[in-house]
Amino acid sequence: MKRLEDLSVGSTFELDNKFYILSTDYKNNGHRSCISLKDGSCKWISSDQFVSHSPIYYLDKDNNIVAINPTEKSRDV
Repeated sequence: MKRLEDLSVGSTFELDNKFYILSTDYKNNGHRSCISLKDGSCKWISSDQFVSHSPIYYLDKDNNIVAINPTEKSRDV
């Protein structure tokens, strides 16, 4: 679980059994605009809300599974 403010624009996440993508829009009160992947509707969600980060994938021409927005691995130095 991550707070919404810890995700970057374009990240996909699950909240209340619904999937959303984080938009660039935000309000002064800290709410972020999120777009439903099911029907395209917009919902304002508090940036303090805990959500489950859920990356989405597609199949390329060779049927390889590719992340739409890949997550960088942290490097231990």
